[in-house]
Amino acid sequence: MTAKILQILKEITSLFAYGKDNRQILSKIVTLLARRLDCEVCSIYAYDEKSDRLVLAASEGLNPKVIGKFTLAPSEGITGHAFTKNEILNVLDPQRDPRHVPASGSGEEKFNSMLSCPLVVGGRKYGVINLQSTASKRFGEDLVELIRSLSIQVANIIESSKLFGLLSVEPGRAGAAEQELPVEKVLKGSPANEGLAIGKVVFLDRSYDDMEIAQERHDSETKELVVLDKALAAAKKETSEMGERALSMISEADASIFSVHLLFLEDKSILDKVRGRISEGFTAEYSVKSTCDEYLAKFNKMSSEVFRGKSADLKDVMIHLLKEIKKAKGVLQEAGKNPPKGLKYIMAARELLPSDILRMPASNVSGYICERGGVTAHFAILARALDIPAMMGVADLSRIREGDNIILDCHAGNIYINPDAETEERFREVIRTRAGAGMESDAAEAFTRDGVRISVMANLSLLSELPLLKLSGADGVGLYRSEFMYMIRDYPPSEDSQLKIYSRICKACGKRPVTFRMLDAGSDKPLPYLNFTEEENPSMGVRGIRLLEGNEEIFRAQISAILRASVSSRARILIPMVSSLEQVRKVKSLVAEVSASLSAKGVEHNPAPEIGVMIEIPSIAFSLDRILPEIDFGSIGTNDLMQFFYASDRSNEKVFPHLSFHDPSFLGLLRQIGDAFSKAGRKLCVCGEMASDPLAIPLLLGAGVSELSLNNRAVSRTKRLIRGLSADAARSLLDECIGMDGAEQARSACRRLVGYWR
Repeated sequence: MTAKILQILKEITSLFAYGKDNRQILSKIVTLLARRLDCEVCSIYAYDEKSDRLVLAASEGLNPKVIGKFTLAPSEGITGHAFTKNEILNVLDPQRDPRHVPASGSGEEKFNSMLSCPLVVGGRKYGVINLQSTASKRFGEDLVELIRSLSIQVANIIESSKLFGLLSVEPGRAGAAEQELPVEKVLKGSPANEGLAIGKVVFLDRSYDDMEIAQERHDSETKELVVLDKALAAAKKETSEMGERALSMISEADASIFSVHLLFLEDKSILDKVRGRISEGFTAEYSVKSTCDEYLAKFNKMSSEVFRGKSADLKDVMIHLLKEIKKAKGVLQEAGKNPPKGLKYIMAARELLPSDILRMPASNVSGYICERGGVTAHFAILARALDIPAMMGVADLSRIREGDNIILDCHAGNIYINPDAETEERFREVIRTRAGAGMESDAAEAFTRDGVRISVMANLSLLSELPLLKLSGADGVGLYRSEFMYMIRDYPPSEDSQLKIYSRICKACGKRPVTFRMLDAGSDKPLPYLNFTEEENPSMGVRGIRLLEGNEEIFRAQISAILRASVSSRARILIPMVSSLEQVRKVKSLVAEVSASLSAKGVEHNPAPEIGVMIEIPSIAFSLDRILPEIDFGSIGTNDLMQFFYASDRSNEKVFPHLSFHDPSFLGLLRQIGDAFSKAGRKLCVCGEMASDPLAIPLLLGAGVSELSLNNRAVSRTKRLIRGLSADAARSLLDECIGMDGAEQARSACRRLVGYWR
């Protein structure tokens, strides 16, 4: 369902770039929703504060002549009741419903079912979205859930674009004919990081991208060698500075990318070839260029993806070196771009390299676009870490000129070139709304109505998220994903570099628990330096703790860093992808060995961190009687657990979205796991997507889950939901749902317990 929601939202977002008339945009939205939701009627009613009326602002399926003319008081009709009560109404045979008010001339009398869902943003009501069908049955629970999720997002988009505020309730001529951006002013690309950005285009070293250096000869070998040495020294200095800048911007990144660049600048075989060609009579520029071409050709022929990926790094280094040579010869004057504070640019290039992200202060960059490169490149990883919108694989980049004003929509994969002022303002409104969306803070503990304490913790991937952790009021870190600092490097992070990161997390959390998941690589997160062999099914191959065999030193360094960082903290070590008791004992033995080694060296550390296991493989549920005495806690990764339980690839949109947390068979597995943990007196956490689903949380509490770990922004609302629930009622609900025939019945039961909640 999530995939379908995202796809619909992408299509809706793109409508704002094309539509220039608000009525036309609303008309397109209802048409799109009717088609995507497979219903005969979709209508939007807008609330007009001045007249205190709900206006039929757009409709697909009703008579267009009543649009803009038919209105309701907020207390009138099924639509008005949904608006006033702030609840979804799913009505069979609406014509006979006592709340029904006929819309004369609309043609609605032939429709036998109706779904009314309020459009609400931040507690403010903006209108209602209605679905209608000729089918003589209520709309299904799947569709109700879909429209519930979509309504919040649609309301946010419409509110931020001020559509309703510009609609007149007075009947009059329809909006002017819709104007659209010409096709030639829209480019497509592959988002490397989602988001919206607006700014003027600045091209990065466009003339150097292909290193077009003429084959020229020099008149003095000595002078050329002096120039080369001077350029090498300058390039090394600049590269080191970039590494330091990277460390200050992204703590997890360290300076490792640029350490690789330094290795190229110090590589004896490369430099010997360059100097050899200078000795043959060629200029320093051409000697560097021809040597680079030779190595690029070698890398690109290699079967290893690791070596092919080195091409971008080598090219980055050689571009810097060529620039320094030209500067040393006085033929290049680089004034540098120092934009005024607050002015935003979108950086563009045929190929973006890791250093490009540091060429201009991040405060002056709103986005990146490039023609070449994939979403797994070093540059893409850096963009995601900095949360800067980035688009890769942009065809026809030559259609963009330096100084063009563009909108970068990384949700829909669109780039709009020189849009008019109205289009730009629409997107600016969306950006302002999202940037200004405050996070609710709730530092109080969450107890159910019958006094059961539930810890609501946060998932964490980067140090940059620590301020959100404090703001949200999370009870600790339920899952720190450590793999980013491994993914961003070309070699494993050192123990000391990990120590710096882990220490900052522990310090920020104080006495609150911090759960460090051990390196969880493999599958969709391969590491270049671990030499993964190609597997038929990598999601069930060498990943998670299965990497321990043959890579013990990597895990030993991580464990040591965790123990050293958590001297005064409550650290928890979480073992991913556990399938056997032997794996748990191996990790515990490794922790004991590392602790003993630190003690022998007199290094202060935490000798007894809590040890827990990720429950992702169904077979572990049948081994808990043996594993539980060996551990302190467990954490259910519901996404992987569902994937393996149903034998459905989570990356396959054809099968995985159809699965449900509410299926009675899956709920039976949850109860089995929960009962085992409760009997053993061990804490059980859920850190997967299920922990954020308000209609799944009662079931988790019913299974005995005492900790939830989720996105920081969901902490406050989850605590609020827990305080409205009873643990006893949740247990009864779980028992009831397990005995049902399917997921739809179970979701309905959950909704009855939770009530209408958003």
